[in-house]
Amino acid sequence: SCTFILCLGISNATAVRVGRAVGQGDWKRSRSAAQAGLLLCLSTMSLSALSFTQAGEALAGLISSDQEVVTLAGELLLIAAAFQLFDGAQVVMAAALRGAGHTQVPFWSALISHWGVGLPLAYLIAFTAGYGVYGLWWGLSGGLLCAAVILSTSFHRLSARQIKSRSIKPLSVPSL
Repeated sequence: SCTFILCLGISNATAVRVGRAVGQGDWKRSRSAAQAGLLLCLSTMSLSALSFTQAGEALAGLISSDQEVVTLAGELLLIAAAFQLFDGAQVVMAAALRGAGHTQVPFWSALISHWGVGLPLAYLIAFTAGYGVYGLWWGLSGGLLCAAVILSTSFHRLSARQIKSRSIKPLSVPSL
């Protein structure tokens, strides 16, 4: 949660920047805003992923003194390191699409990715393949990866054909 909140803030700023660019009819700037948000978020999440891989047990030790819990949490943080990148990418690209006025793609992406891919994958890896809690986290990561790919691809295609906003007309800024 502490690392994700940074990307949530970046995603909100990305939505605003993309929305302003689309409102002004500047398709190139909308794409640049989304790319900047994605790069900033992936950079931030890379740092947290690195800390999870290098100091997972130490971080877990801040929350629990039970060595069994600390060891398990340290192992799960290794999976969470990959999860960080996928989660950051999907939240920023969903915000970019929302900023462009395309809210249905993030909705359907979440539905398909989390319910159609992540949950079944988690079940299969955790229970059918017998990996338990590790399988649940890998399934969740798979759902986030799917969402990141769908959302990134959707925004790329949308911005490549010059975003056509259905309800927003280019702004005219009055001179003072």
